[in-house]
Amino acid sequence: MHWEMYSETEGNGDDKIVTFMQQMIPHHENAVQMAKLLLKHASQEELDAVEDLEDILHSIIAVQNFQVHQFRNYLNPDNNLLEDSDVVPPTVSSAMSVGTWFTIFASIVGLLLQM
Repeated sequence: MHWEMYSETEGNGDDKIVTFMQQMIPHHENAVQMAKLLLKHASQEELDAVEDLEDILHSIIAVQNFQVHQFRNYLNPDNNLLEDSDVVPPTVSSAMSVGTWFTIFASIVGLLLQM
């Protein structure tokens, strides 16, 4: 992951926001995968041994997935999105209804309020 954060940028780095977002996407994706793996493979007893760990892991998954989506939406219109796959999450204007996005947002807020 460390290498991807340095290699998956383009241009001369003059646009600090673009560089930041290009580096944060693989960083956040890795954090989400790590959280999912821990939820899948840790026993409930192990999760309960660390105060609020399960809630923290769910929060990482929800919040950082949403942030990756925001970064992609910012980068994509100017062709600054660096992705290996052809699959790019849809934007609000293209494929997902406002109601769907409200449901996602409400879920994230609900998770945060539980912390």
